[in-house]
Amino acid sequence: MTKESTPVATTETKPLGAKLRGKPKSGKSWKEPKKRFSSLIATPRIRDSWEAKQRKKQQQMAVKKLENEIKEKKQAAIEEQKRRAEQRKKQKEANELKSTQFQVIKKTEKLKKWSKKARKQLMKMPNSMMPSM
Repeated sequence: MTKESTPVATTETKPLGAKLRGKPKSGKSWKEPKKRFSSLIATPRIRDSWEAKQRKKQQQMAVKKLENEIKEKKQAAIEEQKRRAEQRKKQKEANELKSTQFQVIKKTEKLKKWSKKARKQLMKMPNSMMPSM
């Protein structure tokens, strides 16, 4: 008779805290179970020395100061440009007023008969502004 070998049950030792995991419902056995974020091992944070922090702070302050100076120069240039444009506009209006032809309307009753557009173009001036005739 031949000697049959009987299978010997081998017992693998698993850690006590390990749970048995069955086959997933999706059938994808290669997928690992998700780990919680809190279970991840935190790595120690590298911290800068006090002097390095102060140097970094001083550099940031210098950059901020330079940035503010540039902004102020730009703002000043814009303000100057606006002021010059306003001055040109006033000078243009004054020149137009000097070069216009005008006539004195003594009977103001006629103005009511004028069209609306004509009345809008009418300019009223005090006697002091009119040149002497």
